[in-house]
Amino acid sequence: MRPQAAKPSRTGALPNRSLSGGPASPRQSRKRGELLVNFFERLDGTEEPARISFRFVLALVLMRKKLLVYDRSDKGPDGTEVWTMHLKGDRQVHKVVNPQMDEDKIAEVSGKLSEILEGEL
Repeated sequence: MRPQAAKPSRTGALPNRSLSGGPASPRQSRKRGELLVNFFERLDGTEEPARISFRFVLALVLMRKKLLVYDRSDKGPDGTEVWTMHLKGDRQVHKVVNPQMDEDKIAEVSGKLSEILEGEL
């Protein structure tokens, strides 16, 4: 039987758990962090609204895990808010569009992220 996907909190945070439901080992946490960073980088430059939302939630999770650092916020040419960020230990700039999601939408996207992670680990 396949374990259920981790349920995000209302703020969109994913629990730090192993597939067995117990606390994740440092190795599992590191692997999950690497996977999240990989997804985040692969979604760079996307223009599809669902993928923009997904990348934004990934940015929030990576910030919570202290793997991504917020630098500043600017307005894009079309008036959207764009966050400038960098990965910890790397000064390469990453631009993240803030899609202005409410908490329910963030929780929905986080749930999808949890399902993907459970399938990958």
